[in-house]
Order: sequence, then structure tokens, then C-alpha cells
Amino acid sequence: MRDLEIRGAGNLLGEEQSGEIAAVGLEMYNHMLAQAVTALQGRPVVESPAQVTVSLPLAAYLPGDYVTDERLRLRCYQDLAACTSEQELEARVRGLIDRFGPYPAPVDALIYSLRARLLAATAGALAVETERGLGVVVRLPLDHGLDLRAISAQWRSTVTATPTQLHLSGGGGWRDILIGVLRELGRLQRARQRMSA
Repeated sequence: MRDLEIRGAGNLLGEEQSGEIAAVGLEMYNHMLAQAVTALQGRPVVESPAQVTVSLPLAAYLPGDYVTDERLRLRCYQDLAACTSEQELEARVRGLIDRFGPYPAPVDALIYSLRARLLAATAGALAVETERGLGVVVRLPLDHGLDLRAISAQWRSTVTATPTQLHLSGGGGWRDILIGVLRELGRLQRARQRMSA
């Protein structure tokens, strides 16, 4: 995977042997490739929730001693990143367990990060990021139309709100709070969409 990031994958349909994957990153390259193949097959291209930026203070990866084959490990990353719903993610996780056994902490962190990304996409968030001294920040677009103060009031002193952001304090238990906040944002977004339809 690191080699792909450094040298690139090349032109899969032509003769070139080096690509520009380093310019866009492996995840974006795979996403763009999948969209191009889908478009060439004449199927509608559906935008993926993978475009939400998630940067959390977690060591989230598939260890080499859990999935030993590098190609298979890359394929597992692709399959997990391609999930478009929590149900699909859970099915892929069950597949990992069936194939490789119980997963270690870095895989748990990877699954958590992917779940946060899916929930953030449903909530209409732009990013879920770690900020120095602020803990975790959920960023929303200017036109989100939600009452973020009401959401922060549900978690009292652990979540504070600005007009476009929710700030979670960095204390222990932030992982559960973040999932709860993202679920609540998603619920309110769905209710708002139903009312406007």
C-alpha cells in the first residue's frame, strides 16, 4: 500500500507504468477509479460518504499480523472504505472475523473511524477532526439548519456549540459521545428533510 502511495499505480487501461496516485491519495484514487468504471459500465454514479474528512486520535489500521498478505490487506481496506451504510459495514466486519478471527485494537479503531465517517455523512457534516486543546470537532456547512445548542445541551459540559461546529471535550469516553452526537445530528437531518419534502 505504501508503494502504491509513493510510486502510483500507473494507467490501468494503457501502457504507462507510473501514475499520480500520490497526488490524490490511495483512498481518493480508488474512489475515482470505481466511479470511472461504474460510468463506463453505463450505471449511475452514486456519491460516496467517504468524502467526509475524519481525522481522529486513533491508531486505525489492519495490522500485518492480522491480515498477513499485503494484497489481501489492501483489498480489505478497499472493501471497508466502500461501505455506504452501517449495515454494510457490520456485514464486512463479520466477514473479517469469519476469515481472520477476533480483531485487535487497531482494527477496532479503524471500524470506529469508518462508522463515524458514515454517520457524519448522514448528518451532513463536512468533517470530524481532532483539534489541539479542543478535543474533537464536528464541522457542518453554513446552511445546516439545525439547532446545535439544543444538541450540545443533551451532553451538557462535554459538548459545546458554535453556529457551525460541535466541540467535544477530549476526556475519556469521547468515542461514545461522538457516535451519540453524530446519530442525533443524522436523526435531526432526516426529520428536517421529511418536513421540507
